[in-house]
Amino acid sequence: MWWRLCRAQFIGGNLLFSAHFEESVISIQLELITSLRMAFPSSRTPRSPMDSHRGIVFSRGGDWGRLSMNLARFGLQARPFRPTPDTQSYYPATPHEFALERLTRAIEDDEGVLLLTGEAGAGKTLLAHKLLERLGSDVNSATNCRFASRAEMLRTVLFDLGLPHQGLGEQEMRLALTEHLLGQLAASKRTILVFDEAQDLTPDYLEELRLLGNLETGAGKAVQVLLIGQPSLLETMRRPELVVLNQRLSVRLRLEALDLHESADYLLHQIRAAGGRPERVISDEAVRLIAKNTRGIPRLLNQAGAQALSMADALEAELADVEVVMEALTALGIEAEMDGEPALPAPPRLAKPEEYVEPEPPITSRPLPISGFPSTARFASPADAPEWASSAFGFKQPDPTLGNE
Repeated sequence: MWWRLCRAQFIGGNLLFSAHFEESVISIQLELITSLRMAFPSSRTPRSPMDSHRGIVFSRGGDWGRLSMNLARFGLQARPFRPTPDTQSYYPATPHEFALERLTRAIEDDEGVLLLTGEAGAGKTLLAHKLLERLGSDVNSATNCRFASRAEMLRTVLFDLGLPHQGLGEQEMRLALTEHLLGQLAASKRTILVFDEAQDLTPDYLEELRLLGNLETGAGKAVQVLLIGQPSLLETMRRPELVVLNQRLSVRLRLEALDLHESADYLLHQIRAAGGRPERVISDEAVRLIAKNTRGIPRLLNQAGAQALSMADALEAELADVEVVMEALTALGIEAEMDGEPALPAPPRLAKPEEYVEPEPPITSRPLPISGFPSTARFASPADAPEWASSAFGFKQPDPTLGNE
């Protein structure tokens, strides 16, 4: 039944594989978990492969890696650890709140171009949604940054702002956008363009955004631009052709990862936001294990949490414990380190021959050796030799009861 596993299609000369993994992958994963349970016995009884569809479900439509779970088992009202940005479950971590406050203040101060960078999965997109939510009724445009030309970028911005764009040339779209931005400013409305994944923008597109940022009147800026991207965006900004834009960046923020304490609290917050009680869903040791091995990256925290709950549900476990979390992290390709695991000692440093130093002789209360080895030559007679010399060299102390022989 290989056709159920892999169906090949030729499209445009490229071989594309449309995989239907549902039953086969589920069976393999459950067999692996069952084998682990047999190797490490526990009180749980794993499900049989016939019941696998009730535990782990791979959704159709290409998103076969998304796991499902029985929410009622853990007392949840909604799915926790959602893979898409959700402001309802936003966790006010210290780095996120600092960046959010700084961006809000910069927009209120009418700064033209703002820059936010951070590692992939750090929560930049969610932060942008939260920023726009806090700004309230201000007009905004949030868009990704994969354009084939300047004209396509202008067309996308017009579309996001709800403006006509069909049948217009590049210059016509530029003029229409300029007219709209100045009209909004005259009506005391702020326009904010948020460009997510801005590391994909070429210098040519960034220069176009700089020109848009120059639109201003006595009332202030006609548009404010927020660039959000990974750290590679900073390298692009240092290019010589972008020196003017680089100088106008008055706000440069980097979104840092969560620390260990906030990582653990993040997991508990997501469970509470889904209507659950953390103590009924996951053990404290499992929380610490996830927090320790996901580097404070919210995306990894969400993936590990969702994977752990799905596996716990598949095993009909009462809650996700350390054993389940270890399996979940392994399934995600994360090399897990147990909480409190002692570090291996550093290997001894071998001295080079020229660095060898003769050790000092040990301090002893015995007489110093003569000619490099112990000797009794310094004693007048065996009777004068100490007890250690008698035992070492076979000397026998004279017996006073026998007299001199």
